[in-house]
Parts: sequence; structure tokens; C-alpha cells
Amino acid sequence: MKRRAAVLGTGQTHHRSKRLDVSIAGLCREAADRALADAGLAIDEIDAVVLGKAPDLFEGVMMPELYLADALGAVGKPLLRVHTAGSVGGATGIVATSLVQAGVHSKVLAVAFEKQSESNAMWALSIAPPFSMPVLAGAGGYFAPHIRSYIRRSQAPGHIGAMVAAKDRRNGARNEYAHLHLEDISMEKVEESPMLWDPIRRSCWATKPPLKRPAIRSPGSAPRRCAPSRRCSPARTT
Repeated sequence: MKRRAAVLGTGQTHHRSKRLDVSIAGLCREAADRALADAGLAIDEIDAVVLGKAPDLFEGVMMPELYLADALGAVGKPLLRVHTAGSVGGATGIVATSLVQAGVHSKVLAVAFEKQSESNAMWALSIAPPFSMPVLAGAGGYFAPHIRSYIRRSQAPGHIGAMVAAKDRRNGARNEYAHLHLEDISMEKVEESPMLWDPIRRSCWATKPPLKRPAIRSPGSAPRRCAPSRRCSPARTT
């Protein structure tokens, strides 16, 4: 029988073009400590760690989960790597939740990171895979045809993408760790921004979120509910 799971706390780092003050391990530990503090847990209480990471070429470190084990408190504990390219952040949370729901572990630290100042991400996205033609388009060049196909099949109005982008930018700015804080963003400004890959414009492009570290556990105690202050407190039931 599937067990219930809850997100007890989250931790993030500020999104910067470069963090010269920390290594990859330091960046991950910074966010992990914030997540554990938010959850009210010590790192020794974590049963397992799930690490999500896009292609290794983005940082130039192969199999980073191996050398990050010590920084994330995973020495002697199960450590699972998740790799689903651009969707790896969401997939990491899903895998960690599944481990709790299946009863494999009670408390799991989910880790997803990128530190692309360590390497050249555009080069990593532009290499020619074996037995295929080089595209040299980056992630947006791959996504754009799928977006155009969806618009054609669903007959979505042309302004929907700009409207959603403006809404998401405004909502995202409520997070102090958010990458972009565009107070005056509007649908019109999105539509006026330069075209990158038709129909993706510069203000529509989904930039990477800051580093997140949710701590997930089974309901050995009462489930916790996130309040508007972004802190989590035990939920009361009657």
C-alpha cells in the first residue's frame, strides 16, 4: 500500500552568473543546509539522497554524484542519480517522493543543481551526437518545433505564451531567491522582446531556477503545510 509523503522543507541558493566563493560541493551543501534547517532535520537523520543533474558536460565533471557524496551526507547511505536532461529538477523530486511512498526510505534529501560557470553549457548542447546531423541550436532550437506543433494541433491563441510568461515572471519574483525580478513585466513587453527561436522570445525563455533542496519524508508525524510566509508548520487535524 502506498504511503503518504510530504515536503518538509526547501532550500535554495541565490541565482548568480558565477559563484567564485564556492565549489560545486559547497554550492550544493549551502542549499542542503537551508533545506534541512527549514525541515527541522539534521543531516544524520536523512536516510537517502537523490541527486538530479543534467548532462555532465555542463560542468565538465563526470558522475558528480560520486564526489558529492561527502558534502551531501550520503557516505554509507543510498545515493541515486537522476538524469532526464532539462526536466531533471522535477524528475528528482518525483523519484525522491516515490522512494518514500514505496516505503523504501522514510526521509530523503532531493538534490538538483547546475553550476554552468564551471564549463561551457552552449558547447555541451551543440556537440554532434553519433549517427545524427549536427543541429548547433541549443535547447531552444530543439524545443521550438515541438511548441509550434502543439500550437498548430491545439489551435492555441498566439498571445497565450506571452500571457503565461508574464504571469510566471510576476509570481516567481515573490521568491527572494528567484533569478529574475522584473517588477514591470507585462504581456506587451514579452511580445516586444527579441525572437530567439520562433515562437520563443527572450522574455518567454524558461531560465533555470535557483538551486533547490527539498527534504521529503514519510508521515511519521503530522503532515506539514506550507504557510504564505514560505515556512512550513505542522498541520492540525480534527
